[in-house]
Amino acid sequence: MKQKISVNIRETGIRTIRLESEAIGSLEQYINADFERVVELMAACTGRVVITGIGKSAIIAQKIVATFNSTGTPALFMHAADAIHGDLGMITPTMWWSASPKAGNPRDQGPCTISPQPRQYARGHRGQG
Repeated sequence: MKQKISVNIRETGIRTIRLESEAIGSLEQYINADFERVVELMAACTGRVVITGIGKSAIIAQKIVATFNSTGTPALFMHAADAIHGDLGMITPTMWWSASPKAGNPRDQGPCTISPQPRQYARGHRGQG
């Protein structure tokens, strides 16, 4: 026989939707010039979007790659440990590269990108303004 759940399921569901809605709304502050620059770099990319990460960032990066691929943006995941041990050499001037930030470190938030020109580094920073 199933036990009755003592939590109000409907109230919990509504509270969860409200909390998630507030969290999404708080992201508006990050839609700034840096965000615009990163989108422009990605739009100018004629090759694949390459995303790296380690640990939790790698899991998130893999999900981003899956989303890009399913929506028509060619992308691949490269583990950051593999990148620093030689695989980074696979990135060509037509590719756009993003290193996923270290989870939980506010100063590391935002993608670090290499523009379509080889070895030209640009920080896509999630700062204010």
